[in-house]
Amino acid sequence: MDKNLNEKLAEFQIAMGNQMEVSTKLHYESNEEKKGGRFTNPPNSNDDAVLLPKNTEADEGIKTKTTADKSNKDNNNMKKKFEKNFKLIPFVRFIRQNESLFPTIFGLYFNHNGEEFITQDIKIETNQLGDTFQYHPSTKGAEDFHGRYIKYFIRKHLANKYDVELIDRLAEHVVEHPENYETGKNPKLKEAIKKHYKIYKDKNTKAIDIRYSIKIVSLSRSVMCQRKVPRKEFHTYYKNLLAIMKYLDRLTYNTIEIYPELDCEYFRAASVILFDDEVAFEIMVSKFDLNAKRVKYNRKIFQLILHSFSYYKRTGKRIRKLVIYNPLMGEEHVVKLNDIDFKLFEEALDKDLTAFQSNSYYNNHKEKIFR
Repeated sequence: MDKNLNEKLAEFQIAMGNQMEVSTKLHYESNEEKKGGRFTNPPNSNDDAVLLPKNTEADEGIKTKTTADKSNKDNNNMKKKFEKNFKLIPFVRFIRQNESLFPTIFGLYFNHNGEEFITQDIKIETNQLGDTFQYHPSTKGAEDFHGRYIKYFIRKHLANKYDVELIDRLAEHVVEHPENYETGKNPKLKEAIKKHYKIYKDKNTKAIDIRYSIKIVSLSRSVMCQRKVPRKEFHTYYKNLLAIMKYLDRLTYNTIEIYPELDCEYFRAASVILFDDEVAFEIMVSKFDLNAKRVKYNRKIFQLILHSFSYYKRTGKRIRKLVIYNPLMGEEHVVKLNDIDFKLFEEALDKDLTAFQSNSYYNNHKEKIFR
């Protein structure tokens, strides 16, 4: 390994007692995902940390993405860039949540508990945009569904603002393959998603006018994740939605890509919005502020750095700024990225992924985990 990388990690390794043990336990996001010790029908989702073996069929065709223009990247050039051939390729979210499995790449940025960045180049600037949202009483017990709805609302409004096509592969998948999901057991749900997805995609409809349709379409993620959908409709205060629209309308970017393809040979990418080829935009729907959830915010930033690495490998362009928008808190967190040493970054990532391939737990249980 490069001498610079060893030097960079020396202090981190000492802080860890020079012993970086690899966890052998898979952490599940919810009880619904834990069935017989394996994930079933794993979604390519920003809400679920799952692993997929290379070339699995599950990671294609079910990813949500909208792009301003169709990609014209040369496939042959991409194959030359992506020369690795790892059998086990994690999702970005899995990497950010499992520091012990990827100690080298974490060691470049974090102290041993993930609470602080050890590099001076990463500083978080917080902008207060307005008041903290108050939950409507109907959202009690349905906060997760409400959060997903807000994300779908934002994507719809941005698609209208920038006049781009809006596609949700999750909605399409649970309608086209109902036999695997609740849409197969509940024909009314299937028809509702199908009907309201057409309304959601229509460029002539506005987010503020089709709130119910957006709620129905946003249930697709829960259906995909084998979670029960709420029986009663939940609501968001109208003034909160207007505040979101006001913030989005103030954005001065010229172009947008909503959930572009950012997979690479090291990981499967999560959902992210790109502005002007240099700003990565992420939505957080949490009532916890930065200080209360420092590790969570730090890892979200780390996830965006991983995305910027993949984007650089694909396009040769660098992400210059990371923006995390939390509408519930009325906050915007901005991180300006100085030039990241992507050579050093890739060496660390390659070391961790190589070690991960030989992890006895995942190799001995891959038939169950990847089923």
